[in-house]
Parts: sequence; structure tokens; C-alpha cells
Amino acid sequence: MKMTKKILLGAAALVAALAFVGCGAKDDDTNLVDITGKGNSYAIDFTNETDAAMRGYKPTALKHAGGLVKITIDESSSDPSTPVKAGGVMGFIFDLKDNADNKDAKDFFIIGVRKGGYYVSKFTGVTNLQAYNFGYSNKEDNTKADGTVEKEYKEAFQAITLPTDANGNPYVYVYAFGNNDGSFSWKILNASATEKVKSLSDKEFSNLDFTSDMILAEGTIPAEDTGYDKQTQNKLAVYANVYAQGTLIGNWDFVGTYKEAEIDE
Repeated sequence: MKMTKKILLGAAALVAALAFVGCGAKDDDTNLVDITGKGNSYAIDFTNETDAAMRGYKPTALKHAGGLVKITIDESSSDPSTPVKAGGVMGFIFDLKDNADNKDAKDFFIIGVRKGGYYVSKFTGVTNLQAYNFGYSNKEDNTKADGTVEKEYKEAFQAITLPTDANGNPYVYVYAFGNNDGSFSWKILNASATEKVKSLSDKEFSNLDFTSDMILAEGTIPAEDTGYDKQTQNKLAVYANVYAQGTLIGNWDFVGTYKEAEIDE
């Protein structure tokens, strides 16, 4: 099936645009945790009763040059084994694609957020999205999966103070945008950005002017790291890592995406 190229016009179009169904390359693993939902809203409510972290992810069916998602972590999420009492990590994956040398492997960038911290990394050649650190290193002996590489832009975990909603739940807006020179801009935004990003048209998304009081963290991933020389569209995804003996409850709500590319099914 060939999908025609079109421009997304605001959050209302996301219901059709962000249906997480298999399309294009096959998923590599069975998810260990359930991420539920449809349209532009997804959720996790999972308790990990094992002694190892458990992971899950959902890729979008379409390709996009950018996305902005609100991540809300329920205050009841907890993990008694960690000082920060974080039940796990909720993440936003962008530029998700097949590895050029191994079609059974994936390349992607990820922004991960938990209570009190965040990280930003690029992973290349991932063959098991469920493995510890995506297979790049082993927790016990630091062995690494063949062909899997991580590049850290912000090491886990950078300290961050998240705003809270009326129910006391921490949340942030996570933004990634593919630039015309092939680079990606990323930002983590606080509560003061709420009204600005409440409803986005495609034109508004590409011309957002975030003021300094909105930005909790930001950076640029250079074109030399993406391998692109122009704005490029690939899949987005939501991701969760539930710590051993932890409970992770939260939501991903897509506020906007930028462009929609045609793909083959």
C-alpha cells in the first residue's frame, strides 16, 4: 500500500496519523510491558515483579520530521530499590529506522525522562530493544552486543525538576525537530509552554519560538551524527523501561507532529 504524502494540520489529524500498527519494517521483539492506547494518546500501568528491568515500545506507522509529546508520570509510580523512587523511564524515540547494514537492526535517537532526571542518546545497530541499555552494554560484565553502539548527548541521568499538574503528577513536553541541514533540535519544556503548544498546525510547528522560561533542557544533534544533509522523515515511537520490582504509570499525549511521509507497506 502506498500512502500519499500530506501535511498534518494540528492535533486533530493525529488520530489517523499516529495509529500504532505494523507498517514497513517488522518489529524486532515482543514487548515485555504493555503500552495501551490509540490515536494520539498512549498509557502504561505496569508493575514489574521480576528482578530485571522490563521494556516496551510502540512505533508509529508513519514517518515524520518532528514530534512533540507530553509525558506525564503518575505520582504513584515507585521503585523501592532506587533513591529517586522512580518506577522507570518513559521515553520519546525519533528517527527510528532500519540499520543500513543490517535490516534486522534498528537505529534511533531517544529522550528518556523519569522523576528527577533525563538522558539523550543515539543508538545504532540495535538488535534487541528489550536488552539492558538496548544491548550496548551488559549490567554485570559490561559486554556489548556486536554492532550496537551508543552515543550519549546527555548522560543518564541529568538532574531535572519537572512541573506537576493539579493532581501532583510530574510532566514535561518533549520536542524533536528535523532541521533543513539534516540536524535535529531537541527540547524538554515545562509548564509555561502549555498554552503555546496546546494546538499546533504544521506551519506553527516549524516556527515555534520557545522563550527561555519554557526550556528545561535543549540541544542539537549535528548532521554529521544523523548522516543527513536535508530534513528527513522517519518513524517516532513511545518507550517505557520499568525497573525491577517497580511500578510505572503514565501517559504519552502527542500534541503535534511535523509532516507525514509516504511509506510502503
